[in-house]
Amino acid sequence: MPIRPHAALCLVIAGLALALAHAPAAMAGRAPTPCGPRVTAVFSSLQEAGTRFAYLIQLTAHEALHLRVTMTLPGADSRWPNGGPMVLSAGASRKDVYALWDGPRVSDAEMRARTTLMCW
Repeated sequence: MPIRPHAALCLVIAGLALALAHAPAAMAGRAPTPCGPRVTAVFSSLQEAGTRFAYLIQLTAHEALHLRVTMTLPGADSRWPNGGPMVLSAGASRKDVYALWDGPRVSDAEMRARTTLMCW
């Protein structure tokens, strides 16, 4: 049975998306590893209204690197760049909201325990 043009286009787009998702690690020539001392992460939270909290991470790179930060707070709404690839140059710093949550405040220690920083 021949592939319909729309289905073929979808397969091509899916293939390109998959290739682009793995391109940074492939370009660096190594697999992602825990960031360790290559980046400093400072965790904080802000009360937005009532019981709604925003959970933030400020990252400071000590060398140029590609990284992916994933925060998994059960029941929280993820926000970009949670789980997305980033590039930081040496000495660069950025602060982003990674999750929003309605409920009791989650401690900075729990946020740290539920966050993975992978670099390549």
